[in-house]
Amino acid sequence: MAEVTVLANLARVKKTVHAINGSSSQHASHLRPSAGMGSSRSGGRRPPDDPHVGKYKLLKTIGKGNFAKVKLAKHTITGQEVAIKIIDKTALNPSSLQKLFREVKIMKQLDHPNIVKLYQVMENEQTLYLVLEYASGGEVFDYLVAHGRMKEKEAR
Repeated sequence: MAEVTVLANLARVKKTVHAINGSSSQHASHLRPSAGMGSSRSGGRRPPDDPHVGKYKLLKTIGKGNFAKVKLAKHTITGQEVAIKIIDKTALNPSSLQKLFREVKIMKQLDHPNIVKLYQVMENEQTLYLVLEYASGGEVFDYLVAHGRMKEKEAR
């Protein structure tokens, strides 16, 4: 019975991901990552110490939570730095997955200079990868702890 429930949930997740990726956005597209590892140009596998997701080389962890971590990454062709949020779908219940996919759908529609852009969504059976604009300034909370209140001009 549990196996049937898991398969039904997986089918719903796939349907939701396809629905999300079907919506139009100038910032996001859907690609399958190479299971955390990419292929080299010669057709061979990259060594384990050279981790990639799609065309992005993972550099270092810049954030961590219960179900996800955020890695600084660099596009292998353009050199653009991005943040890749790596979410373990297997650690989320169906309700949390549904909320996550709703959040992704909303993020794909947002375009504002003060909101981090979602460039790309990639996924495999176990993991969802969100390629996001990299905000190098760090966490607002950390800034406030270090410097105190912001002046209105600074906050804008």
